[in-house]
Amino acid sequence: MAVKKLTRRKGDDDPRADREEQLECVVSLRLTPSDHDLWLSKVLASGQTRSEFFRSCVLGNKTEVVAKLPASADRQRLLFLFNNASNNLNQIAHVVNLANFNGVLSEAVFLDMLNKLNAITGFLRAGITNVD
Repeated sequence: MAVKKLTRRKGDDDPRADREEQLECVVSLRLTPSDHDLWLSKVLASGQTRSEFFRSCVLGNKTEVVAKLPASADRQRLLFLFNNASNNLNQIAHVVNLANFNGVLSEAVFLDMLNKLNAITGFLRAGITNVD
């Protein structure tokens, strides 16, 4: 459901005329179309501009923030190691693919290497989901 009515625009009864500091820093975010429609309907209901609404919600603490739980030290270490391993696997896959393309590897050896790389990738993914 797209909201057709426009929100107030900059300069409409501007309460910032006597603001001490200029608004210079831009903040932006991306929303899904349905989230945008919901956000825009709340902006319209507030009677504020989009910027005023955003500032009043965030700076006035009218939001409820649900913080993500921080990753444990074990998870952070595993992510670091898995990222390194992933980079190495990608390099191996590149060399194997190049060797296959140049005819150095037989098709059977190439497929065997590819299957082993995919298996290692699967083990890594399974390992990270079972931490914490």
